[in-house]
Amino acid sequence: MDNKIKEGAFQIARQLFNSQLWLEKPSSWKIIWIYILGKVNHDNNKHFNRGEGFFNFTQELKQIGRDISYDQIRHSMTYFKRNGMLSTTKSTRGIIVKVLKYNKFQKLENYKSTIVSTTKAQPKHNESTTINKNVKNAKNVLREIDKEIFYFLKDKDFTKTFNDYLDMRKNKATQNAIELRLKDLHKYDIKTAIAMIENSIMNGYQGIFPLNNKPSNSKKEQRPDYLDNRIT
Repeated sequence: MDNKIKEGAFQIARQLFNSQLWLEKPSSWKIIWIYILGKVNHDNNKHFNRGEGFFNFTQELKQIGRDISYDQIRHSMTYFKRNGMLSTTKSTRGIIVKVLKYNKFQKLENYKSTIVSTTKAQPKHNESTTINKNVKNAKNVLREIDKEIFYFLKDKDFTKTFNDYLDMRKNKATQNAIELRLKDLHKYDIKTAIAMIENSIMNGYQGIFPLNNKPSNSKKEQRPDYLDNRIT
């Protein structure tokens, strides 16, 4: 009788529980990340290398979770790419995902014993906590802003999208800088403002730009006169 478990297995490092993804991000993002880890190739084949796989998230929504939306996948993928967790390549029917450092985390010999790893994990945890505090500070600043003046903040979708944008940025935002950015966004209707923020998140822009404009690669034009990178 064959008692072996079918469909194989994959590993999840315990340091995930101390990461910003686990501590700060929506629960849906964790599910999406674990789904990707479990679905990419565990070995090389004629189509993909180890740690790579083809995904069509529109068709795979039900497999990931009934309460998972395509927007949640889109936002989480932006975060994964910005944080060096994976890379993507467009395909005619979907995307090819490559999990970075897959070999490192899927080799059991790369993990140290519990006693050693617990002791050495503390500095990493402290570093993660510092990063998380910076994210919380930005959100605390946002809560202190006058919602009667910047009334878009009364809308949950706008506030969530703007928070995602603040999380994505490398530089910490000050209250003055956030208010300047909000003032610019309030020149548009709320749907356009949300679309502009989402466009910056998807493309990894540090600034927010009108939808018909793209930031220049030229150093001379790197900071446009309108909606420039004022969050520092």
